[in-house]
Amino acid sequence: MRDERAGRPGVRSRKPEIAGPTWCWLLVLVLVGVASGALEAAQPLGAEQPLIGPGGSGGYRHGGFVQKEFGVGEERTFLFEPTAPRPASAPVVVFLHGWVTSDPGYHAGWIEHLCRRGWVVVYPLYQGTGEHSSRYTGNAVRSVKEAFRRLYAETDLQPDRERVAVIGHEVGALLAANLAASAHYFKLPQPRVVMLLHPSRHSHIGAGLHTGVEIYDLSGIPAGTLLMTVVGEEEDPDSYELARELFYRADNVLSRDKDFVTFLSDLHGKPPLVADRHSALSPKEPRYEREIDRRRFEYLQVFRARRLSRWTRCRGLDAMDWYGTFRLFDGLADVAFANGPRDEVLGNTDRQRFMGFWSDRRPVNGLLSTNRP
Repeated sequence: MRDERAGRPGVRSRKPEIAGPTWCWLLVLVLVGVASGALEAAQPLGAEQPLIGPGGSGGYRHGGFVQKEFGVGEERTFLFEPTAPRPASAPVVVFLHGWVTSDPGYHAGWIEHLCRRGWVVVYPLYQGTGEHSSRYTGNAVRSVKEAFRRLYAETDLQPDRERVAVIGHEVGALLAANLAASAHYFKLPQPRVVMLLHPSRHSHIGAGLHTGVEIYDLSGIPAGTLLMTVVGEEEDPDSYELARELFYRADNVLSRDKDFVTFLSDLHGKPPLVADRHSALSPKEPRYEREIDRRRFEYLQVFRARRLSRWTRCRGLDAMDWYGTFRLFDGLADVAFANGPRDEVLGNTDRQRFMGFWSDRRPVNGLLSTNRP
């Protein structure tokens, strides 16, 4: 017989065959792809920003903000001031960033939220270009003093010295506690709301509790201050213990005026809510979101947290912001400055723990709150 392909006599022609196992693998891949697509389509969506109440968009009194900048190196500072309309007087919040999130873009969503609610945001870049951590508090103090000097010099907007707050993230949480404890000594307005998010003495995990940034005598935080310390269930264990230390060191703050709050992860839908130290960030641009994804993946590798390996994506703004950090700070400010309802943000109440609903009406995992951590 002649092989039609080769043109040689005596060779049988054969039809190409695909082995059985290959067909099986192709079928499995197709089925997995279809199932994944169906699962993706079926996932409930996360909670949206509420219209009313703390954290909601209904509290916006301004259409935008203007960004200013002064200083160089470790005293470089951003000022964000509300506009449209521009107020004659405004409360001031000092926002102290974390270890490697000095760029305000990592907190853009929260800064915009604060400004549109009427706050002036002071954002010191206290790390400079390589300052030793022992200098961070002093750098932040000088920047804040200069910010107030410049605000007083403005003719159309004056800072309200009686309505001052401080927020700190990671190492910024230690600086926020130090600032609140030493405001009288440094002749700064006394913050009446202090929010400490995921405290950390070190930029790397597992470095220990007792080295790094110095903690001042926190008994200098006066009675009448509202203090909230926030951690996440995926927290570095050292950060959790440090948060407890800060909480108890502020022993002049009444128990009824301070809470220790733990955020819980919820992977029920999309975007997934991961309660780690990055959950306090609120980027609005993809380049910042990608950087958070990278850092979360590094954290998962260190702690082998396989349960979270699929859920590292960052959406930027989600329920962790609107019902978490945004709402808690807004509520604390309402209590401190407007005699707002305490049960919204203090006292381990149902309202304090509430974190919204997924689109299928399942409640998002609520906060844990205590004044005896």
